[in-house]
Amino acid sequence: MEYKTIFKYRKLLMGFAMLLLVLHHGRAYVPAGRVNDLVALLYGGVDFFLFCSGIGCFFSYTADRNPAAFLKRRAKRIFPVYLVFMAYWLHVQFNAGRVPLRDVLGNLLWVQWLTGREPVFNWYMSALLVTYLLTPALASLAEWADRPPRALGALLGLVAFSLCFWHSSQWVIITTRIPLFFVGMLFAADSRRRETLSGIELVLLGLMALAGGVFLRFVHADGSEALLWDCGMYWYPFLLIIPGVCVGLAKGAELLERCAPGRWLVTAISFVGGYTFEIFITHCYALGGSVWHYLLFAVIYAAVLHLASLAVRKAGEWLGRLLRPARETVSRP
Repeated sequence: MEYKTIFKYRKLLMGFAMLLLVLHHGRAYVPAGRVNDLVALLYGGVDFFLFCSGIGCFFSYTADRNPAAFLKRRAKRIFPVYLVFMAYWLHVQFNAGRVPLRDVLGNLLWVQWLTGREPVFNWYMSALLVTYLLTPALASLAEWADRPPRALGALLGLVAFSLCFWHSSQWVIITTRIPLFFVGMLFAADSRRRETLSGIELVLLGLMALAGGVFLRFVHADGSEALLWDCGMYWYPFLLIIPGVCVGLAKGAELLERCAPGRWLVTAISFVGGYTFEIFITHCYALGGSVWHYLLFAVIYAAVLHLASLAVRKAGEWLGRLLRPARETVSRP
């Protein structure tokens, strides 16, 4: 299977991940029983995001190898959306009680989760900050890991690094995901050395995904809360599951596109994948009422947020053009 097939459907993978998260957070609407147990296991959508983000961040950073330019590109995509949402979220928090300036700044700068203080919007913002800051080092490590022993050694090193943060509520949920972010980078780096994955590698990825699924079900059924949360067993299994599932989904999408209904489905899920950040930061606030209320308002909130963020981007571009003559005047000798 060619790497370009996997990368071609990256938005579809992210759209699929977003659908998993929406289903997981909407499990309150699912009747108790086996189906509810299955839906409860769909929280791995974030892990799909991080795997795909590792691929995207590798290509984005190695395009010019300029850390500042890389962070600027990431901020340009995310901050307009985030700032619009934060204006609403902080308004709600202020109405609920006084919010100190340090907590406002902590949420705006994505570090509030790491401080362990409330109120905090979501842990994922701090995870994005950490992975973006680590991208230059991890991209170089992925390029260095050009042979299986090196790749395995680097991956095990990152897993060992994550063990240092066991029993840290703020850090364990992030550090246990860094190895999967790195695996995405390994896929991207390897694609520059060769075009395809071998048949043996595809079988191995499938077996790893199966083993990870069995392990995930086992730890949920028999593991203690301390084992699951404090020691990261909620998330380590996805290190085995996600690569194989993503390869399988990409191949499935390629087959689906051979017929019109399949093309429509792939296009629809890929469209969702283009707006995952907007949907992610709004869908939890649509909880309440019926399942249709949840789904409808998740879509409406995300659409409004996206349109508002476009206005912020346009305002920023207009301000940049307005200030450009002044900067050019100052820079002239």
